[in-house]
Amino acid sequence: NDLDGSTGTSTTCTSKYIDVPKAAEYIAQCQNFDGGFGCVPGAESHAGQIFCCVGALAIAHSLHHLNADLLSWWLCERQCDGG
Repeated sequence: NDLDGSTGTSTTCTSKYIDVPKAAEYIAQCQNFDGGFGCVPGAESHAGQIFCCVGALAIAHSLHHLNADLLSWWLCERQCDGG
């Protein structure tokens, strides 16, 4: 259940080999109450996981599954003063 492989899997597999809508739904379940994404549903949010999950959802044309407002909040809260 490691989502780091989701991005690579999404780019190399077609719907012949993987149920893309089901995979996208699982990835969306990994979005937490704080807007970030964990490795599995309920796991702690991590910037690396966010990169992989949002990338996989984008490749799968499934960005509509994520809560963009919460994700934006999570990202903005971690922005440093210097950029």
